[in-house]
Amino acid sequence: MFATLLRRVGLLLSALVLASAISTMSARADPAADSFVQKNAQNALIQLNDPALTLTERRERFGALMDQFADLPRIAEFVVGRYATQLRRDPALYKEWQSVFRDYALTVYAGQLDQYSGDSVKVLAGGKDTMINGKRYAVVPTEISRPNGDILRANWRLIQSAGGWRVVDVALARGDNIIWLGIQQRQDFLAQLGRNGGNVRGLVNDVRAQTKTIKDLMAQRRT
Repeated sequence: MFATLLRRVGLLLSALVLASAISTMSARADPAADSFVQKNAQNALIQLNDPALTLTERRERFGALMDQFADLPRIAEFVVGRYATQLRRDPALYKEWQSVFRDYALTVYAGQLDQYSGDSVKVLAGGKDTMINGKRYAVVPTEISRPNGDILRANWRLIQSAGGWRVVDVALARGDNIIWLGIQQRQDFLAQLGRNGGNVRGLVNDVRAQTKTIKDLMAQRRT
């Protein structure tokens, strides 16, 4: 299960940053979502493809970019599903989970970053804007060109809030299959909570331990 979580979260976070590297923009019902991505593309490419940066520096830069591109607090709630209500009843635990999930997410991404360097992303036609529970969402379809010539299709889901557009999920297409990574991550965490009797504190501790394990493994590879 740990390997599955690592791969899915790594893909999700890698995709969030790749959304900032879009090279061409398509017409949309609301072009503000595309403008949000376009505005940050050049800065993201310069920072994240800089070979002079250390792994720690890249992770710090990514943390700053995540705050701009993604609604990470919303994602941290989404991946625990109905247990988010339980978390909100305990402000201290809620704050701890937000911090632990963010650290976990950024740590996983640090190990995935190099394999995405140099990729280009092209926005395709067919983006859609929808209203869900009074909130406005935009879905932007793209193609990611890999250095080996492979093409990876991805859809980006953004939400419009008072602070502007933010990424909340990414779907990767493999053949005819489309997998929303945030939804898959939630299924994994809910399964883990189901096994431990709905112990949210247990999940927080497990995710913190997983993060330490990943960091230790990454440090070993650097020595």
